[in-house]
Amino acid sequence: MTTRPDGTSVRHALAEWVLPPGVKRALVRIPTARRRRMSRAERVVLASNSRLQGAFSGRRCFVLANGPSLANVDIDSFGSEVTVVMNAFNQHPAIRLWQPTVHCVAEPADAYTSAEKVEFLREMLTGYTSTIHVFPLETKALFEETGLLPPDRLVLFK
Repeated sequence: MTTRPDGTSVRHALAEWVLPPGVKRALVRIPTARRRRMSRAERVVLASNSRLQGAFSGRRCFVLANGPSLANVDIDSFGSEVTVVMNAFNQHPAIRLWQPTVHCVAEPADAYTSAEKVEFLREMLTGYTSTIHVFPLETKALFEETGLLPPDRLVLFK
């Protein structure tokens, strides 16, 4: 962990100020008591995430939040970097030049209960060709039913 001159860690600053709550929950270690409540099937699904462990080690990473301010920032050159984006990043013009490494969506499965919401999700995933998508574990059935993403590009978190 890198400590800045003022004594705060960069990791802490990122966790508290940069990461959306859903991504933060995905990265924070799950307490042992909570882990025991997971079903065996859930543990198997989450264990598959180990394929990402160390996958980007030693590389710079940029977390790009959505919002109007992003329109004023030149991100065209981030194509060779590890990038983490949120929600409807596919609407940003940069997606025509490069693919984000990771796309995170933290809404729960019940956010996609109607056909219109599933269509909204389908549109949100448009334009991604090689990106790893991170969704809550409870959306597993939705992706199995709809086939919106290939399993090798879907990562689930609890």
